[in-house]
Amino acid sequence: MDIFLGVLLLLVAHYIGDFYCQSRYIAEKKSENLWVLIKHVGIYSMVLFVILFTGLYLLNIVSLLHAFQMAIGITFVNGLLHYMIDFFTSKMNSHFWKTKQVRNFWLTIGFDQLLHTGILVYCYADMLNNFNYI
Repeated sequence: MDIFLGVLLLLVAHYIGDFYCQSRYIAEKKSENLWVLIKHVGIYSMVLFVILFTGLYLLNIVSLLHAFQMAIGITFVNGLLHYMIDFFTSKMNSHFWKTKQVRNFWLTIGFDQLLHTGILVYCYADMLNNFNYI
């Protein structure tokens, strides 16, 4: 059950950070402006850290120290990889949207989310394994 709750926590944090906290301006400009992309990744990373750290501890999944260590590690790795993924996929999405290639636009968004989710789950499982929780 702890593994399920942890993964659910990650997915909720990802949804809030990557969608809810992303303004239209950021969504439209992150493909053209590196500072906007960095702002997006910074907001995403802060949200991920706060929700993950708080949730892991309050749900009694890991100790306070391990919650902090896991949140730092997962946030750092995912922030860096989120930047790299969005650097490419946002440019592709922008191109597909402007050229009215709607199917390719949605396929790229789906692929983007598949990559983000896979990395989140992998990092979480790896951290649990490192702390002998699985």
